[in-house]
Amino acid sequence: MKKSNTPRTGIYRILSLLLLALSFCYALWLGVAPRQQLETLASQRYTKWAQDWAKAQDPIEINLNRELLPSTFPGPLDTWAQGKRHSLLLDFEVEPGDYTLRLLFFDIHEAAPPKLSLKLNKQKPVLVQLKPGSGRPAPYADLNPGLTVNIPLKINKSKNQLVITNLQGSWAAPARLRLTQGYEFSPAKLGYTLFTDPISLGILLLGLAGFIFFGHATRHSPGQALASVALLGITCLICLLLAELGFRAYLIKIPQARRLSVQKNMAAQDLKGMNYSFGSMISPNPDMEITYQLKPNLEGNFAGKKLRTNSQNMRGKEVALKAQSGVFRLMGLGDSVFFGWGVEEDQTALVRAGLELAERLKRPVEALNLSCPSYNTSVEVAVYRKKGRKFKPQAVVLCFVENDFEPPSMMFEPVRLWTMEKSYIHEQLRRRLALAWRDAGSESEEFFTTQRKNQAERQGKSLNKKWRDRLEAYYSRMAGEKAVAAALDDLAKMLKEDKIPGLVVYAPNRLAPLDAKTKFVLDSADRSGLLILDMTQVYRNWFKKNQGTMQSRMWVHPKDPHPNELGHSLMGEAIAEKLIHHVRD
Repeated sequence: MKKSNTPRTGIYRILSLLLLALSFCYALWLGVAPRQQLETLASQRYTKWAQDWAKAQDPIEINLNRELLPSTFPGPLDTWAQGKRHSLLLDFEVEPGDYTLRLLFFDIHEAAPPKLSLKLNKQKPVLVQLKPGSGRPAPYADLNPGLTVNIPLKINKSKNQLVITNLQGSWAAPARLRLTQGYEFSPAKLGYTLFTDPISLGILLLGLAGFIFFGHATRHSPGQALASVALLGITCLICLLLAELGFRAYLIKIPQARRLSVQKNMAAQDLKGMNYSFGSMISPNPDMEITYQLKPNLEGNFAGKKLRTNSQNMRGKEVALKAQSGVFRLMGLGDSVFFGWGVEEDQTALVRAGLELAERLKRPVEALNLSCPSYNTSVEVAVYRKKGRKFKPQAVVLCFVENDFEPPSMMFEPVRLWTMEKSYIHEQLRRRLALAWRDAGSESEEFFTTQRKNQAERQGKSLNKKWRDRLEAYYSRMAGEKAVAAALDDLAKMLKEDKIPGLVVYAPNRLAPLDAKTKFVLDSADRSGLLILDMTQVYRNWFKKNQGTMQSRMWVHPKDPHPNELGHSLMGEAIAEKLIHHVRD
């Protein structure tokens, strides 16, 4: 029943409009950010800068418009950096005006934070005492907002020099240097804040709920208005739950739509020459059959050797989707052995096989290496099906090692349709907004490693329920004899359709007789119509003419059983000899 126009109705109308205005202003305030005029990131090459500071002649000059900040800025207490004051001379160009210099840090020494002197051109130096951090060593994932310092600067000319000196204390690890001027509204900041700060979201929703309540109260009783707000809330909740279920079904059907990580603060131009670890050279792949892959376009070092990857996540030079006329394409599938762990790219078995085939076929051979450390046979075949096949190779080699019966080295939790632990809509929107908002942190899906699993089993511990129920139930289909045999059958079927030969190579790390499992693999490959090559016999023949052991002559290191250049050379020659009678000219 409609209410008459009473003083209470007018008050409700005013309160409704006031709450709407306050909610709007609050949203604007959440989205306001300093207007950025210049930003310089910090270097990611921590080892390089530690070495540079040990012999640096101050000041180190850096152009903020083109170069990067050092990964660490040592102080007089750091004996590893000569135990003296160090200075940075920063050249930059901006329009004259009033600015704020913002120094953002990954971390700072926990007990002796630096005291900095900042001198702009010929102005009087400004002294800044930094806050203590946690003292964490590099590498870093996220900056620490609590360590940020803001310094007003009055810039009178376009070309400037800023000298920053570490007067006392120990090191700081800079993340970014910014020059800001004024403020602007950032939708990305607003969205990211609402998706990461429940309090901010709650305040905004409470304001909007109040706007709706008092708006209804102008026409209905307070009880009816409250019921309308509750009904709207329940309706929205049901719609969100249905949307969540639909979105989960979508992610299960199209896994490539799932963003697994947000990596920030990486300066791509600084990664050339970087020393990579296994973890830093791979990135997650949302396809549950593959789980991870080599990062594209790397150029640096890994396991003491040069490493480069192309835009297709392969180790090696850039390749086109279609081969040039007259070029024979040889594709390799495998784990760390066929990837070439501990050997140069041009010494890997696949490249050596390609060179041998080129000489015997009298035509160029292009080697495409889709191997990645810790893949297993199921993943390798999935990589060929979903990626390698489109390159139309004319022969495929799959390298098998003993641990290929195990799950892939790194696994992440599959999308679960009925879980109440998290919202996938919230997670995916948050990660996409994090890419747009410059101060968003890094995050990644939690990976579970087979190393962790094996360690727990050796210690007699059982995996916790999460990993046991959510991972093993899914990944068990990718491991064991049945999975390997099914993968080889799948590969053989695809190669038969493509009318090209496939070769399965067994690469041992010792000269012991074949165990039952390895024999099972070679027999399975043979039954599937694939060619087989047991490198055990090849290595034995070599040792009949040469002295030594596998460990001393064919490992990259006495404690690392990956084959060295000699092992790869023998494997490459054997692969070429096996394939030459089956490839088409």
